[in-house]
Formats: sequence, C-alpha cells, structure tokens
Amino acid sequence: MVLLHNHEGEGAVGKVIEAVGQVVIGVNLVVSSMMFVIAIINSIGVICFGVFAHNLDAGHSFKQYVLLFIGDSLVAQIPSLLLSAAAQLL
Repeated sequence: MVLLHNHEGEGAVGKVIEAVGQVVIGVNLVVSSMMFVIAIINSIGVICFGVFAHNLDAGHSFKQYVLLFIGDSLVAQIPSLLLSAAAQLL
C-alpha cells in the first residue's frame, strides 16, 4: 500500500502507515483481551487441579501451580522475542 501511494507525496505515505497502525492497535486490543480471559480461565483451572487432584488448599495450589503456569508462559515467549529482534536487525 505504501508503494501504491508513494507518488502522492510524503504525507500520503504517512497517512497509509498511520491507518495500518490504527488497525493493528484495534486488533491488538481484542487479541490482548482474549488472551487475558484465557489466562484467567487457565489460572482457575490449575487452582482447581491442585485442590481436587492433589488435595491442596486453594492458597497453596495458587502459589504452586499459577506461578508455574505464568513462568511457563513467559519462557514460551522467548523464541518469539528472539525472532522479532532478529527480524528488526535485518
């Protein structure tokens, strides 16, 4: 799209980039909200797992399994972060 509107001057390219940015931000808000809801549901699930499967109280189950869930989620993002950084360097 940028190449199609490049002949219209510097302002045209900026407007195209701004429009694409607005679309990405709007979609990102929806995606982020859904990921938050999924994380909450998973947290409730792992607490119930600790309570019912291992006979732990809710506090200990939260401490044990939710921290493991969050840590695993953060570690899973490392390859994406490295890939994004490598793409930016190219």
